[in-house]
Amino acid sequence: MADKVFKMHFDDEPVIRTICAPVADPTDPQLGRLVKEMVQYLKDSQDPAWAKGNHVRAGVGLAAPQIGDPRRFFAVYVDLGKKGGIKEYGLVNPVILKTSVRQCCLSEGEGCLSVAKDRPGYVPRYYRITVKAYDVLEGREVTINQVGYPAIIFQHELDHLDGHLYYDHIDKIDPWKEIAGITKI
Repeated sequence: MADKVFKMHFDDEPVIRTICAPVADPTDPQLGRLVKEMVQYLKDSQDPAWAKGNHVRAGVGLAAPQIGDPRRFFAVYVDLGKKGGIKEYGLVNPVILKTSVRQCCLSEGEGCLSVAKDRPGYVPRYYRITVKAYDVLEGREVTINQVGYPAIIFQHELDHLDGHLYYDHIDKIDPWKEIAGITKI
């Protein structure tokens, strides 16, 4: 279990809208420990007893500005079940190399640990993305292809690094407006 419960920053705080600076040294051991703590925090947050006992919401992704750090890194921990297994990443200086034309969205909309009152609506995302980053968990540069739900998670976290939130993508007039050709997940 995590030793650390992070203080979450919310969408009314300037750090959440900050365009994050690149990390000078992705191999810095202090940064590595922090990113690994973020991954563990996400894993533990998905345990209902731990989450309730620590007064936190479950999450699958956590970006640096959400914990008050204006640098370009994020953590992901998601259990996709028997078919997809567990995906966990601690990515520093991530960059999208490629996206699909095809789009997708979560059928129930997205949520965020930094948004206290969820905002309903479809959030269009690329169905497939390729990201290059330094992965702290692997200790090396990686190129990662993600499809569907994991691609949505990555794009959500990447948005945080550029000062954007999921609800910025929702249609302001009709949040549940059907989008032609979009795959609902």
